[in-house]
Amino acid sequence: ITGSVRAGSHTSAAVDALAAVLRGRDVAFERWDLRTRPLPIADPDYHEQVDAHPDAAVRQLAKAAREATGVVLATPVYHNSFSGALKNCLDHLSIAEFTYKPVGLMAHGDNLSAVQACDQLRIVVRGLNGLALPVQVVTSHGDFVTEEGGIRLVAPGVLERINRFAVDLVLYARLSEPVLRRLRPRAPT
Repeated sequence: ITGSVRAGSHTSAAVDALAAVLRGRDVAFERWDLRTRPLPIADPDYHEQVDAHPDAAVRQLAKAAREATGVVLATPVYHNSFSGALKNCLDHLSIAEFTYKPVGLMAHGDNLSAVQACDQLRIVVRGLNGLALPVQVVTSHGDFVTEEGGIRLVAPGVLERINRFAVDLVLYARLSEPVLRRLRPRAPT
């Protein structure tokens, strides 16, 4: 889930780098970009019954999150925290979509505030019964170059960390998958 609504954002560029690594490892993933797939303000009346939400995008988000074996939350830093767009997105979801799932955390800002945003998301993930990965990715402006096609992550240390992050995400997802399969409700026969 990409929590930036800015066109050509650094957060999106970092997620692009992660997506390239995952594709290179033949890992299937769905990217939910809150800029291109916006959500309405969360309605607490649907918190426990998200599948009844009147907005199709909310129902699709919940379904995708429920079926995922791992989740990545990527955010720009706003006021030393994660974005309101990502918070609103998470407010549409519940414990059912996160229990026992590995959750990778990524943030873009200056290094200290990006770490703080990841720390805050770690608390939220714990509240959703998810398993925040020990490795996180933080980026700052100096980690990118601007090219004709947009922004690209180029910092060798960060790219190496994204590789390790991807390995951990896949490893933890594979380890938790048998448990998640048993917990998923079965379709009536």
